[in-house]
Parts: sequence; C-alpha cells; structure tokens
Amino acid sequence: MPNHKLEINNRKQINAENLEKKFDAGLGDFIELLNSVGIGEKSKLIDSLDRLSEEIAAER
Repeated sequence: MPNHKLEINNRKQINAENLEKKFDAGLGDFIELLNSVGIGEKSKLIDSLDRLSEEIAAER
C-alpha cells in the first residue's frame, strides 16, 4: 500500500510540473498579446478576463 501512495504522489508532482510549464508558456504568450494590442483592445481583453474569472469562481 505505501508504494501506491508514492505512485499517486509522484503523479501529482508530475502533473503539477506539467501544469506549471504550460502556465508559464501561456503567460508568455499572453504578455506578448497584451504588448501587441492597443489600449482600447487591451481594456476590452482585461474586462473579458475579469468576467471570465468571476464566472469560474461562481461555478466553484
């Protein structure tokens, strides 16, 4: 049984590392997007993300 718990913990560790790498890559892309758009588009994008974030929080 201890080996099973170790396997589960290892999977969680690997999944967390993969998620962090994907997040970092996505964050880099997002920063490039923000830097490439004008102020009006940037404001719309941030407003959309704010609404999306609120909807996700409400679903939890």
